[in-house]
Amino acid sequence: MAVTRHVYEEGSTDSSRWSAIKLRTDDVIISTPSKCGTTWVQMICALLIFGTELPGRLTELSPWVDMRLRPLADLQSRLSAQQHRRFLKTHTPLDGLPTLDGVTYIVAGRDPRDVAVSMDRHRANLDNSVIAARMPPNSEQRPAPQPGSSSAPITQRERILNWINDDAPPSRRLSSLRGMAWHLSGVPGNAAPSPTWCCCTMPI
Repeated sequence: MAVTRHVYEEGSTDSSRWSAIKLRTDDVIISTPSKCGTTWVQMICALLIFGTELPGRLTELSPWVDMRLRPLADLQSRLSAQQHRRFLKTHTPLDGLPTLDGVTYIVAGRDPRDVAVSMDRHRANLDNSVIAARMPPNSEQRPAPQPGSSSAPITQRERILNWINDDAPPSRRLSSLRGMAWHLSGVPGNAAPSPTWCCCTMPI
């Protein structure tokens, strides 16, 4: 039986949604810190499962379970209807994921210096008003608190230093250097029954 453990909440993501997902013994769970090659690993899995002709968009074939923009009931329905080997996206560390014999867990990491720059550019492109507008009705919006002072850092160097020095607990902010280190330190997850897992690092 699958058991969900630690809960991670940040902004529009909530790892407790995993408790509503019924795992299959051949599922693949891609567990990566933000900006550490998630889409890269998803595409590798898609090509291995389907070959070069994908039957749909990657975001539909490999949904992001934690993201609350998609209603949970809709996510459950889509996952139940999938007949292929499922490969699910998450930024939740292994200690926050359900465990089940036979499930494969893939963890990927990346040079923190590259993550810092990629994260800074990613945040610069976010529009929180658009995200809030797309939240499901009656859904509580929990904006991700930004580290540092009330005024936004001006330079990229200041923003990256904030990302490095952010000491918020990982349970509330995984998208920091501390959160990334916490995520990767949990491999291979000593509370899992006997999952198959692998870990890779990106040299870029």
